[in-house]
Amino acid sequence: MDPSAPFNAHRVSLTVRGNQAFFAVPWTPLKLADRHAIAWEVPSVAGLYQVYWEDERRKLRIFSWGQAWYGGLRGKLAEIIDQDHEPLQVRKEILENRRLWYRYVLCEGWGDLQDLFCLYGQIVNPSEPPPPSSGRFRFLHLRETPPTQAKT
Repeated sequence: MDPSAPFNAHRVSLTVRGNQAFFAVPWTPLKLADRHAIAWEVPSVAGLYQVYWEDERRKLRIFSWGQAWYGGLRGKLAEIIDQDHEPLQVRKEILENRRLWYRYVLCEGWGDLQDLFCLYGQIVNPSEPPPPSSGRFRFLHLRETPPTQAKT
């Protein structure tokens, strides 16, 4: 049996038509962030991640998002939820006092990660200039399931 088979349902796919890239991003379901669950369930491969915190009204707010390359998703998510790695007091308080949720998608191509990071930069921080894309395509399109809950 292919050891990556359980994760194939959550792997980015890319369709290219001329100078356009169409990315399909099938996120994992949101899961409660727990270091033991992350160590057991999250693969150590490249991909994108999103971590949310739950506010007092039970709304999910973005805590961290990004790409994992070296060290993979498992190491990156474990580091993000570790209070000892967080230098900012306001974020440390969230880690100590709020429930955290995470999701991820596998994406093992560096150019694809760059393009997706650019797209998600526009979604999560629409008032900021996006990170640079790979430059391979003129137009980038995104279809994700389920959609990003980008409340900051």
